[in-house]
Amino acid sequence: MLETRKAAGELLNDAPPARPKRPRWPTLMGVMSIILGFPSVASLVICLAYSVVGRGPLKDIMQLHGLDLAANIALGMYSFGMSTLLLLGGSGLVHRRPWGRTLHLVYAWVTLGLLAAYAGTWALSFASVGYADPAHWWQTASKALWPWLPHGLYPLFLILWFRRPRIRAQLGQW
Repeated sequence: MLETRKAAGELLNDAPPARPKRPRWPTLMGVMSIILGFPSVASLVICLAYSVVGRGPLKDIMQLHGLDLAANIALGMYSFGMSTLLLLGGSGLVHRRPWGRTLHLVYAWVTLGLLAAYAGTWALSFASVGYADPAHWWQTASKALWPWLPHGLYPLFLILWFRRPRIRAQLGQW
C-alpha cells in the first residue's frame, strides 16, 4: 500500500515534460528579409504610380530611348523581383514553411551570380582601357568588387546558413 501511495504521489508531483523550445532564427531571419525587401518593392510601386500621373521620379527615365531605357527597365524588374523574393521568403520563414528556404536560396544564388557577372564586366572594362597595370590594380579591384560588399553579404550569409546540418535538420521538421 505504501508503494502504491508513493507511486501515485510521484505521478502527481511530476510536471509534464517540457515542450522543446522553438528556434528563434526563422522569425529573426524572416523579419530581416521582410525589412530588406519591403522598401524596394514599396518605392518601385510608388515610383510607378507617380510616373503614371507624370510627376514622378521615373519621368526622366521615360525620356530615355534604346539601350538606356532597356537597361533601366531590366534593372527595375530585377530589383522588384529580388525584393519580392525576399518578402515572400521572409514570410515563409516567419510561418515556418519549407518554401521560405527555397525562395531565399533562389534569391541568394541569382544575386551572387549577377554580382559576379557585374564584377567581371567591370574588371574587363577596366582592363580594356589600360587600368589593369600594376600601378592601378587597386583601383581596378575596388571598382570591380565594390558591389560584393554591400549587396553580396546577405546572400552569402543565407547560402552558408542554410547549408548548416543543424538548420537542415530543423527545416526537415517543418
